[in-house]
Amino acid sequence: MVTRHSLPSPQLGREISFQIYQPERGAERPLPVLYFYDGDVVFRAGPAGFDLPAYDAAHPGYLPEVLVVGIESPKDRWQRTAEFAPYTKAFDTHGADFEPLVHGRGEALLRWVLDDLKPWVDGHYPTDAADTALGGMSSGALNAMYGAMRHGGVFRRLLLHGPAFNLWLPELLKTAEQASFDRLRYCYMDIGTEDATRMSAKADTMRSALRMRDELLARGMDSERLKFHVIPDGTHSPATWRTTFPDALRWIYQDRI
Repeated sequence: MVTRHSLPSPQLGREISFQIYQPERGAERPLPVLYFYDGDVVFRAGPAGFDLPAYDAAHPGYLPEVLVVGIESPKDRWQRTAEFAPYTKAFDTHGADFEPLVHGRGEALLRWVLDDLKPWVDGHYPTDAADTALGGMSSGALNAMYGAMRHGGVFRRLLLHGPAFNLWLPELLKTAEQASFDRLRYCYMDIGTEDATRMSAKADTMRSALRMRDELLARGMDSERLKFHVIPDGTHSPATWRTTFPDALRWIYQDRI
């Protein structure tokens, strides 16, 4: 069952919509919760979406019993970048369609998730409040990675599709110096061989993902709890990530299947 809701965010000064998928077979007992950015994609039908309820119905018993909260992002691309970005930074765009100055509001978004959204979900649904995961794609994956570094006591699992780390890599590595991943149960990260963003060539996109993988391993993760998947011919789009989302979800909840 999918329900749609919205809550005000005083941190961002706007109303944020989200959808919640509660699998019917897990309706009577506490479930772990995955908060996923760009959540409209999770429930969208067609080649640009995951259509999680339809997949779960077509493959009964394959997906873990998880409450999935799909957080919708702003439609404006520049606003989306700012709300996912953990840092404020100026860029020489060299003519690319990208913001020359990003006023990062990523921490404000996380504060809304932690202070407003999570308490609301835990109060209205049967959740295992101690088993909380965070995920996203592209810049959403960037914010999820930052969230695990800054709030590792809350987010115990990560699901990252095509993370847009490259532009923020120096800042991420500096944040990682104060982080520990020994409490992170499982992390899944994938990247396509053809993955490129508005400001990052595919070689840089891949290199930054590999660098953050190594940082995770260096700071408390072990190879049994981290899956790094390279998607042959994969691009920076939901059309690629929809093919890996079910297995990624299953992998980060392998201890609850």
